[in-house]
Amino acid sequence: MHIVFDRARLDPKRIVFPEGREKIVRAAKILVAEGICRPVLLGDRATIERLLHEHELSIDVVEVVDPTPTSAPAAMPPVSTRCAGERASPRSPRRR
Repeated sequence: MHIVFDRARLDPKRIVFPEGREKIVRAAKILVAEGICRPVLLGDRATIERLLHEHELSIDVVEVVDPTPTSAPAAMPPVSTRCAGERASPRSPRRR
């Protein structure tokens, strides 16, 4: 297992943790301390920031992403709902 951790320390990657719960924050603290990865915590920003503070983990060493709709950028385009075979618009005909 040491070989895996040593390789991870050479080039730490971002790892996304889908639940910003206490157990995950504790694990993120260990991973940061060991230099294994750069954690990305998904969940309620206020809850995660409170847990980070409780576990003495700086917000600077982890990325917090709150996936609630209010945190989404306003400039994101809507998802297309076209049916298969339907043309996108009269200005851009479908190529075959």
